[in-house]
Amino acid sequence: MRNARRRRAGGWLVVEAPEPQKGRKMRTAKIVLCGIAGAGWLASAALAATVVAREPETLRLGERVLVEDGSCPAGQIREVVGVSSKGPGPARVERMSQCVSRRR
Repeated sequence: MRNARRRRAGGWLVVEAPEPQKGRKMRTAKIVLCGIAGAGWLASAALAATVVAREPETLRLGERVLVEDGSCPAGQIREVVGVSSKGPGPARVERMSQCVSRRR
């Protein structure tokens, strides 16, 4: 065993397991927490939508844009999402739009 303590007791050789390393567990916990926080930050940035006056010409796959053009009822705004791709390039992304609550 690596890092084991050896001692003699009553003519016998006793091998004791090393103490668990507390610093290593704490470092691992910090890495895991930082990873979770980073993933949450990236997810919130990806889900954020930009409010514009007119629909943009190009839209990336998964991109969300809130369009304030007056086409939806009062208290709602049109959400446009790039949902699927017909081929390579941003010009080939299909769009899906729906009216959503402004509080979203």
